[in-house]
Amino acid sequence: CGGTGGSEREHPWVLEKKGLKMGRHGGIAASLAVVVCFLAPMQTAGNRFQEAWVMNCNHEFDDGTVYNLGALTRTAGRPDYVGKDKRGDMFFMNVCNNVQEIPHECKALGKSVRSPVYQVRNGSYCHWLGLEGSHRWDYIEPGSPNVGVQLTYTQGEMCDQGVNRRVKMQFYCDHFGRLGNVQDYYVTYEDPCTYVVTFPTTVGCPKHLLMTWGWVFVTCFVCGVGAYIGVGVAVNVHKRHIPVGVEALPHIELWRQVPDLVKDGVAFTINQVMVRAGARHG
Repeated sequence: CGGTGGSEREHPWVLEKKGLKMGRHGGIAASLAVVVCFLAPMQTAGNRFQEAWVMNCNHEFDDGTVYNLGALTRTAGRPDYVGKDKRGDMFFMNVCNNVQEIPHECKALGKSVRSPVYQVRNGSYCHWLGLEGSHRWDYIEPGSPNVGVQLTYTQGEMCDQGVNRRVKMQFYCDHFGRLGNVQDYYVTYEDPCTYVVTFPTTVGCPKHLLMTWGWVFVTCFVCGVGAYIGVGVAVNVHKRHIPVGVEALPHIELWRQVPDLVKDGVAFTINQVMVRAGARHG
């Protein structure tokens, strides 16, 4: 089954082909070995796939607002999120799950506690900032669900103040993905034992506010029409000195012809249908 040494990022179920020549009984034994190797990792508490399966990254608040952060959860084969603070400390993070790989700085210090967020500094120290089972959901701004949702992990490693560390992961609603990503923002401190991670994302928006491509098109279309009318009126009023009113609308003569053009198009279409229908019955 493959040992536990080496990098934890290596897939635990990879079976290298050694070019073995197996007979009938050898094939059966190899098949059983594959089954054992497949099932054995599933019994371990640290199995990455198992953790991802049991996690629930949906939450509904008492007012009916629903968030789903599942798209942000990193599973095997996808690297953990990485951030830093202004001092240069590094933070390894996952969402609604423990990190895929415990940082080597932590392992070097004999710390093997599974956590969704770790803080490390050049191998000199490592702290876990919370436990997955301790998470709590809140609005980033009380009473304002459209700003985003906050996931707080508590029960982290004890800090010098005699209390457990905790970390607040703040998922800001970013409809169009224009606010960057978690790597673009420093991890900040609410107090010496409370860390704050800024995480802009589209799934930080309540589910009923998430815009489909259809609504994106409608929004862009309405904005485009508004810009066309606004710019056109401004040009006509300021450059052509047309008084503000209907006559100042851009291409007004063309738009006045639209009803007649539509009427002619409908009449032409009906005529063509009737001609073809008569030709088939003739």
